[in-house]
Amino acid sequence: MRAVGLLFLSLALPALFLACGGRGASPSTPVAPSHAPGLSSFLLSPKASAQGAGGGKVNVVGLLNFTDGGGDLTDLTLTCYDSMGAVASTMTSPLPGADGTTAGTLTVQLGLSTAAVGDVRIEASATDARGAKSNTLVGMLLIETAPSALHSPCLSDLQFTPASAAKDAGGGRVVVVGSFKFSDAGGDMTSFTLSGQYADGYTAGVLTCPISGTAGVTEGLIQFSLGIPSEFVTTFLLEVSTTDQQGTRSNTLADTFRITPLAPSGTTPEPEVLPMIGNEPERPLVLLMRTEISTSAGGHPGTPQGTQETM
Repeated sequence: MRAVGLLFLSLALPALFLACGGRGASPSTPVAPSHAPGLSSFLLSPKASAQGAGGGKVNVVGLLNFTDGGGDLTDLTLTCYDSMGAVASTMTSPLPGADGTTAGTLTVQLGLSTAAVGDVRIEASATDARGAKSNTLVGMLLIETAPSALHSPCLSDLQFTPASAAKDAGGGRVVVVGSFKFSDAGGDMTSFTLSGQYADGYTAGVLTCPISGTAGVTEGLIQFSLGIPSEFVTTFLLEVSTTDQQGTRSNTLADTFRITPLAPSGTTPEPEVLPMIGNEPERPLVLLMRTEISTSAGGHPGTPQGTQETM
């Protein structure tokens, strides 16, 4: 089993500098305190996938919160273990955008094999400039045997436009257009589910809505509009899935959406170094259910579903 991953820093607090003493050990020279980084709230999506899904590989999105008193976090290490407990891959990624940052959220993107049934274990740890290592967090992906008698819908290519927005955009709620492709051998897809989480695991909401116009449609594109609160700088983990008439659920697609700080006049905001508040806001997401379905083979566009639903 092989696992391939890409890492990038997506959210961090402004620099908070600590006063440190010199390196000497004499009584007259203070010794710099130890400040090993700490990791918390390792979120992964999806949490499960059918064997063989995605042509043998599933894309997984993860969020990791970190703290580092010294503001000198240098790299993140991910180790993936296959269902037999053997190391499938290990990779260490540098985090240049974390220099001077004492707390924030890292976004992780992984491509994990779906060839073998069982639990895929992902361990994450971080290291600072002094070589101090953080605690290790564990995430799990379950690869399940796909029931041969069923024909689960299959989703791909989740996209959001825009991919991020500045704080207070849209007067406190920014409208985002989302889309994803689907295939469904049974042509009986009936509902669409959207869920949102903050980086600390707080659920922004889950909403399931019926989809009309898919009877007999085996493949196509679903578009929807989403209202995302923009009063606070933060990161959302967004998930979509569908269900067919037999109650069989599709794979889950996931992506992140970032609310970035306002840039000073005449400058451009840096999308990979963002502030983060201590407690996530409780304002929910809003799904603007102007759902449209376009098909590449037969069928007809779906009927718009309502006007606005609060998650």
